[in-house]
Amino acid sequence: MRIDNDTEIPSEGEKMRLPTISRKYYVILAAIIIAAVIISAVMLSLWSVKTINAYFSPTNKVAPGQSTNLTAEITNTVGKDVNSYDVIVRAINENITIGAFSQPQGTFGMNELRKITVPVSLSADMLDGTYSIEVDVNLGGVPFSTRVNLEVKK
Repeated sequence: MRIDNDTEIPSEGEKMRLPTISRKYYVILAAIIIAAVIISAVMLSLWSVKTINAYFSPTNKVAPGQSTNLTAEITNTVGKDVNSYDVIVRAINENITIGAFSQPQGTFGMNELRKITVPVSLSADMLDGTYSIEVDVNLGGVPFSTRVNLEVKK
């Protein structure tokens, strides 16, 4: 059957033949898509700003009976200025004393970074091992938390 001079419609007995695509091309396409998704997720996590970046200064390796400082860099990531925020630092294990520290007061602007230094003292009785310190931050009612490890070695 012919509609016009350029177009033919197959009769009922004829089958339309589509070009065949090899299965290996589907596998390659699926691998490319999966790789693109993984790369995108990794790049997004690397570029995203952390609310709490905590580390020991100058090192996270301390001998029993010694002291170090925990530095907590806090970034306001809640998407608005915050009039109040709280920082709580606590040792997960015994024999670690968290010293007094102060946090800057006043409005905490969106994307602003504030740095807090927290003294950490270790008991002379501590055994070698890895110990955790938890940093909890409440930014205008939105809670955040992270842990940082301290290595104790004689």
